Amino acid sequence: MSRTFPHYRLRGSHHEVGREHGEALRSLIRAHLDLICTQGARNSQLAPETARRWARAFGPVIGAAAPHFLEEIEELAQGADIEPVEALLLQVRQEVAHVARFGSVDLECTSFAVSGPYTRSGGTFAGQNADLSGGIEYTLETGP
Repeated sequence: MSRTFPHYRLRGSHHEVGREHGEALRSLIRAHLDLICTQGARNSQLAPETARRWARAFGPVIGAAAPHFLEEIEELAQGADIEPVEALLLQVRQEVAHVARFGSVDLECTSFAVSGPYTRSGGTFAGQNADLSGGIEYTLETGP
């Protein structure tokens, strides 16, 4: 059995990409959200309602720095049939958990972007990893 994440190529506006992403991966997104809430309660004694409230505080910061990303997050919520604040929590889960456990923000993910003379084709490439804690493997093995 191959254990890999599904691979999708999404194109369009941030609005369109967010919606398509949410629709295509709805079951995995919802499973990830459930896992975050379960682990947050267990590892950080963080109630899901509190995690959502703290995640909401990141919305204006993201919106000010990159409104197109916030639009994509909100549309992902629509596509996945979750609340916008839950989609936001998926993006800032580690920061929320770290604040709950240690009282400060810690960074988790690595992002990159390269373009122009730094790529063979001259195109732009961007990516980000999500350092997931244990448990997501179960979802991949059993399926969405």
